[in-house]
Amino acid sequence: MTAGLDPRGVGYRAGVQGPQTQVEIERKLDPPTGFRLPALPGATPLPPLVLTATYYDTTDLRLARHRITMRRRTGGGDDGWHLKLPHSDDVTRDELHLPLSTPGEPPEAFVRLVLGLTRGAALAPVATLRNERHPVQLLADDGSPLAELTDDHVAVLGSTGKVRTRFREIEVEAAPGRTAADIDSIVTLLIAAGAREASFASKAVRALGPRATEPPDLVAPAVVAPSDPAAVALQAELVRQVSIIQAQDLRVRRGLDDSVHQMRVAIRKVRS
Repeated sequence: MTAGLDPRGVGYRAGVQGPQTQVEIERKLDPPTGFRLPALPGATPLPPLVLTATYYDTTDLRLARHRITMRRRTGGGDDGWHLKLPHSDDVTRDELHLPLSTPGEPPEAFVRLVLGLTRGAALAPVATLRNERHPVQLLADDGSPLAELTDDHVAVLGSTGKVRTRFREIEVEAAPGRTAADIDSIVTLLIAAGAREASFASKAVRALGPRATEPPDLVAPAVVAPSDPAAVALQAELVRQVSIIQAQDLRVRRGLDDSVHQMRVAIRKVRS
């Protein structure tokens, strides 16, 4: 870690507890109308919950377009501020958590973490969802926790609080210490019963519509042919390296290993 960079991350301030982080491995499914959960081994229904979440983003949805969600949620055992950051695969994310008592709306620690992507643009509410959640705990053959399935009935609320639209989604989240492969058999049973793999990365993306699935504002051409002008190759390489700088900026702010080195490499390539 370079001198002057606090290993607790750029979001850290003395006297304020930093974000708590956990790895989330989750599969999402879209159930058809009238879908009923099949018999699942080791299934124990848990008390239902009513969750209300307000999602924050820039006006042009820079976070959503980078597969990042920031929300303030109440009604469950993990009430608070959540920042979800993607991994290289589609089922794993890092979830950072701060309590509702954290100063700022959204909290300064989260605002500073995503500064390389927002570039200082204001974060404001872009969607509010009310979720009637029906959770089911799933146990392995030896009685140890395998996963939690949630049957979510979601209402998308307008600015006046009235329901704009509704949808249903099923989530299967691996228990701590489990892998994506551990929940494959559960997903297979749900698909056999009529559910299908979800086409949206998150509930917020579904609520926000097509704009949230647009590519980020920096997208390099997939292929540059030898016959293309030199300017096309130069632009593609600049975009590629600036995209790396953006990604490493987030990792640097989190104090992750090798992030400073990788950012320096990309900066040197841009300067050259």
